[in-house]
Amino acid sequence: MPPLSRRLLALIFPLALAAVTPATQAFEGAVNVVAPYVRLVAPPATTTSAYMILHNTSAEMRRLVRAESPLAKAVELHTQGSDKSVMKMRPIREIVIPARGEVALKPGGHHLMLIDLAGPLRVGDAVPLILRFDDGSELRLAAPLRAGVTSAAATGDATPR
Repeated sequence: MPPLSRRLLALIFPLALAAVTPATQAFEGAVNVVAPYVRLVAPPATTTSAYMILHNTSAEMRRLVRAESPLAKAVELHTQGSDKSVMKMRPIREIVIPARGEVALKPGGHHLMLIDLAGPLRVGDAVPLILRFDDGSELRLAAPLRAGVTSAAATGDATPR
């Protein structure tokens, strides 16, 4: 998709979504998203991460198996953990959301990596994301871009500085 088309889509998608979805939540089927945001990165960085809480309202476990954004060439599911006292980040195949439970995508843990961004992003922008689940359902949302997230974000609080 040409960069201009990606930019235009990035402007239109959040506006259309905002007409039907509150800014801090997205609902679609059994999985809800609460407090989504994307971390602001300074140019020339072309990779950033997205965080949110995935809440499963169904009696069955769900798996997030894929994510996409028109603003990134690729979106990967990642996790971060310690290996012999060294923090390492690695891609994973899925993120399990327990039945009637939730999982937090947060700094230092599970998250979405947006790779090869179409262009620079600015605070206040909303990043369109499509989450795809193991049952074939998908959830579309617009995650606001935020700068300087506090360390409290690691506990699920996505309050900007």
